[in-house]
Amino acid sequence: MIGTFRPTVSEDIAILADNLRTADLKELRASQPFPPLEALTLSVGVSDEANTIITGDGKIAGIFGVATVNEMIGAPWLMGTDLIPSIQKSFLKGSYKWVIDKNEHYPILMNYVHKDNKLAIQWLRFLGFNFTQLIEEYGVGKEPFYEFVRIK
Repeated sequence: MIGTFRPTVSEDIAILADNLRTADLKELRASQPFPPLEALTLSVGVSDEANTIITGDGKIAGIFGVATVNEMIGAPWLMGTDLIPSIQKSFLKGSYKWVIDKNEHYPILMNYVHKDNKLAIQWLRFLGFNFTQLIEEYGVGKEPFYEFVRIK
């Protein structure tokens, strides 16, 4: 199946909040003090760009974006559903192109991923991110997260 993406609208956030992958829900709860709907709404709100991933049959597979940390650093993020593997080929190709584009705007892209979010870690490696440190007690849950960075 082929996936595409488009700018996020508020209805997308509620659908995603109810259908998050288990690993993404765990990551969200460990890093944020808010319930999923509120955390996702805040993430979209602080992002310079937020996009919704749509499967070929019109279902929401995830939302991703980037927030400005400063003029040099952007913080990319993605929260997904179990539908992402069904659009794997187009997702990987599209996300790689998007990250290259964002790395032109932000010479440094960085954020954090839960140590147990194996699929996200594999994807981040595919995108060319490096893991710079393990923070043993990150976020409100004080759980282990990796810092990841991509430098242009």
